[in-house]
Amino acid sequence: MKKLLVILLALVMLAGCGSAKFSFTTSSDNTRIEVNTGDGETAETPYFYVGNNREVVIEADLNSGQLEIDFAEATVFDSDPDAQPEVIVGIIVKSVTVSGNDKVTIELPQSYYVMELKTVGVTKGTVKVNVVKK
Repeated sequence: MKKLLVILLALVMLAGCGSAKFSFTTSSDNTRIEVNTGDGETAETPYFYVGNNREVVIEADLNSGQLEIDFAEATVFDSDPDAQPEVIVGIIVKSVTVSGNDKVTIELPQSYYVMELKTVGVTKGTVKVNVVKK
């Protein structure tokens, strides 16, 4: 019985820690950002590449709040195949703020980028960022 109580208590504690502030899912040229956080929270996505003749389509599905997205140039050093690449974040090239069901298309020069994110207000929902052909 004592064992069962300890297990139940551990599960309750873990359930309270389950709400992530930011969650990223990336595949190919697509990034899905899930947000569930308060005002002024920040995060940075993994790096991604925007090639020649490509544009970035941002589709928001936010129930509340806004998400500020700064696209910053990234220099990627990938010399060791057994280690994670080193990424140095550079200047911000473009900034966008999305809310509700906004859909925004932007053009970026061919390069590597990271997205620096900041919430405005209590922000909940998802934002999809896709690199597509023009």
